[in-house]
Amino acid sequence: MLLCLYMWKVYVLAILMAAPMLIMAAGLVPCGGPGEEACQTCHVVQLISTVVQYLVMILGVVAAILIVVSGLRLVVSAGDASAKAKAKSMISSLLIGYVIVLAGWMLVDLGLRAILNSTTYGVWNVIQCTAQPNAVAWSRPTASGDNASTLPPAAVASRVAAITSSGSLQADIAAAAAAAGITDPAQVNTLRALISQESSNCQNRVGPATASGVAYGCGQMLVSTARTLDSSLSGLSDAEVAARLQNDNAYNLTLSARYYNQLLTRYNNNTELALAAYNGGPGANQPSVDCPAVGQEPALRRWECIWDSPGCYGTGQTSCERNEGPNSYAQTRNYVSNITNIAAGL
Repeated sequence: MLLCLYMWKVYVLAILMAAPMLIMAAGLVPCGGPGEEACQTCHVVQLISTVVQYLVMILGVVAAILIVVSGLRLVVSAGDASAKAKAKSMISSLLIGYVIVLAGWMLVDLGLRAILNSTTYGVWNVIQCTAQPNAVAWSRPTASGDNASTLPPAAVASRVAAITSSGSLQADIAAAAAAAGITDPAQVNTLRALISQESSNCQNRVGPATASGVAYGCGQMLVSTARTLDSSLSGLSDAEVAARLQNDNAYNLTLSARYYNQLLTRYNNNTELALAAYNGGPGANQPSVDCPAVGQEPALRRWECIWDSPGCYGTGQTSCERNEGPNSYAQTRNYVSNITNIAAGL
């Protein structure tokens, strides 16, 4: 009877000791709440690690309680050899088990410290999640610098006049288009407008530095893109390829027309998609997650979506983050609009 009374007291004590841990467990993962960072895959690992820590803490409390219970059984055994043996065995097993848990913890820590950099390595079971970089839209600024906005009608008319008065350059563009297999007059005009938008009719031959490199020449061709279009460049250094793209207008126009025609073929002669890929890369035409399908309307492509926040498209909300600025597809949207407007005036 006395033993039962002691055990009930011990169980109540265990519940009281474990309660703070259960309350603390409400914040298992510090993400997704007000003022907290967005949850990511790392937080799943952090959740598992935190749960393991709580279990080890609870194990320590339970082990201590059971040792106390075993000690009470040993005290009240009153000479019962069998009861004494069971109590001693329980105490021994608990101590051995807990030592094994702690030893495993320490051995993992010791092993990791031996193979990892001690200046950056902390406690092995502490998972520190860092914010992952957001995917940046690859929208390539052109050497003409006219992608920051949509050209007004007067500027479009000025571009059309500059193209029609550029003489031999237009003959070179027409020859490059024919060599690339572009025969549709409308697409030839689009190529003429593209060269105007990219380099102001070959006047600006070196584009701004971007994450993908520097583009060169009339059609603002990247060295990496040029290599995919002309296998004979494999024996040249990047500097040599860049110099040829920058200084040889006819060669640059040939590659630019070839690349544009490849994009037209890829996108079933859709001019807007071909232009978007020329400026923003093929990824620009991937479906947008921020402008998904709504009703009967299909999902917009990345370059078409004006939002950088989910749940905004088709809702009428105006407080969401917009897809605009230098590192966005806003430049691609302006690029496509400007070229089609210029081409329409030719």
